[in-house]
Amino acid sequence: MKESSISISTSSISSKKNLESMTKYVLQLQSEVMRLQEIKKEKTVKKRRIDFSRYGRRQIALKFLYFGWSHSGFAHQPHVQNTIEHYILDSLKKTQLIEDDSDFTTLNYSHCGRTDKSVNALEQVISLQVRSRLENDANGDVIPDSSVEEIDYLKILNKSAHPDVIFTAWAPVKSDFSSRFHCAYRTYKYYFPACNLNIALMKEAAKYLEGTHDFRNFCKIDKSKDFINTERTILHTDIESISGSSSFCAFVIRGHAFLYHQVRLIVAILFAVGMELESPDIVKKLLDLELFPQRPQFTLAEGYPLVLFETSFNYELNWITQHSNIQYLRKRLAEHSVKSILIQDMINSFPAEPQSTGIDFKSKAFNKFVPEIPSFLQCDLFSLPKTKRYVNIERRAVCAQSGIPAKKAKISDDSSTSAVS
Repeated sequence: MKESSISISTSSISSKKNLESMTKYVLQLQSEVMRLQEIKKEKTVKKRRIDFSRYGRRQIALKFLYFGWSHSGFAHQPHVQNTIEHYILDSLKKTQLIEDDSDFTTLNYSHCGRTDKSVNALEQVISLQVRSRLENDANGDVIPDSSVEEIDYLKILNKSAHPDVIFTAWAPVKSDFSSRFHCAYRTYKYYFPACNLNIALMKEAAKYLEGTHDFRNFCKIDKSKDFINTERTILHTDIESISGSSSFCAFVIRGHAFLYHQVRLIVAILFAVGMELESPDIVKKLLDLELFPQRPQFTLAEGYPLVLFETSFNYELNWITQHSNIQYLRKRLAEHSVKSILIQDMINSFPAEPQSTGIDFKSKAFNKFVPEIPSFLQCDLFSLPKTKRYVNIERRAVCAQSGIPAKKAKISDDSSTSAVS
């Protein structure tokens, strides 16, 4: 009994010593981690800062693409960091092309387009003043000097850019250049699966958009403003097949400028025409302000298939490009291809169901219940909610815009051409 007590006591002492030893070791590790963190912090603080007084300034046009799917739009917003402009400004500061206290009001800044939440761009262009190795003349423009190698703007910006932003080109411009006001036209593309949509009817409807019209029935009105000029000129429309894909199309629209939500509201109407729920001349009617002084209620199309595809300028721009960007895009394509296959395999893991070849928009089953707007990229393209019957655009209540209460839209004598019984 006595020997057993001595054994237990000895074991307890040993365990206690081991615990103390481990505790001491953990504390030493914590101390070392803190020491290394302080060293890293000191190195960060001691990072060489640019003396901007030793550099010139120059106005440049900067072209870039971005994937807006997970972002809150392009334009900078107070108290919102998840915007493309916020990440652009952050990259410019990290690379010390602009000073830390710079903002859009101090950089002679302008942007070409302002895309909504989840919308993308292939050719977004901004203009602003950045640091340069060249000296300035009396007007603030740089003095050309072939012996001085200019900063490689694209290389340093892409090293610090957000993963969804790729800088593709830059061009030297005069200080009076504005990417907004010197833009001659902007081209948008909206991608969609063709399915059983009547593309010919959609093209016919889109042609009514061309020319100069008042597009108040194809935009969202800002009630906080006393007056908004809703007249815009559309130069070209088309629906084209996507190269390498027999099942996808893109609606193409080119104009001098666009209103808030204009393209997505246009697409929503074109889908209704393609589904043969509306006749092509519904576009012409919606442009008639005597017939529709206010916009009928209909939901705009999704944002993620839309891209600011091309921008052209009334200004001679000599773009300096970086061709390695295509490698990054191929990598992104590979990533999304794998994700697509992954989701398809998940679908295959569920019990088998009858294979669909697409919805017949003229069928009784479809015409009984139809969606407001196609739910994109489902196998059948459209879901069929059981709570709504389709109501023709001409028979819908109008939006309460600019403080005017909603009321029934004026209906023409030939408005009963409904595809729904």
